[in-house]
Amino acid sequence: MQKTETAVTAKGQEPEVHNGSFLEAVERDTRGLMIALANAQFALRDLESRHLDQTRRLLLDLVGISDAFESVFRSIPTTSEQHSPQTGVWLESFRTVHGLVEAALADQGIIRMENLAHRFDPHTHMVANKVADATKTEGTIVEVAAPGYVWRDQVLRKPQVIVVHNSETRTKPRSPQK
Repeated sequence: MQKTETAVTAKGQEPEVHNGSFLEAVERDTRGLMIALANAQFALRDLESRHLDQTRRLLLDLVGISDAFESVFRSIPTTSEQHSPQTGVWLESFRTVHGLVEAALADQGIIRMENLAHRFDPHTHMVANKVADATKTEGTIVEVAAPGYVWRDQVLRKPQVIVVHNSETRTKPRSPQK
């Protein structure tokens, strides 16, 4: 004997009677909805991942712009007597733009890695150059060529450092500090 199910309807309408297929239809629809939900969740994770990658690339571009400004500032004399008044005006404008870039990075949670270890660590540093310096031990960081940055508790860019490497004859000698 086949079981008969009654569907509940709104507003006092007569319920429809289905010969056992009502529960099967509900189960089929539920399975379909669960599959659709799983597909939507997968698509959302994919979109979030792509968005995160694009944001990371954009932030790295902004870090590069900040580095370029700092390079310009290092190459220009610091006292106003050493350059023209117009150069001074441009420098102040560049400093303002650099400040805006730095503020945008800070607003996104970018943190500059300031406290570097005195020894090279391949997990946290990238070698920009090697120098010979007999007064220092192998792997000592002598200079930071480009700072590193952290975003969302992950390294966005490793600091690029100049390290002592005395065992290779091709290293360039370290010039004395000024």
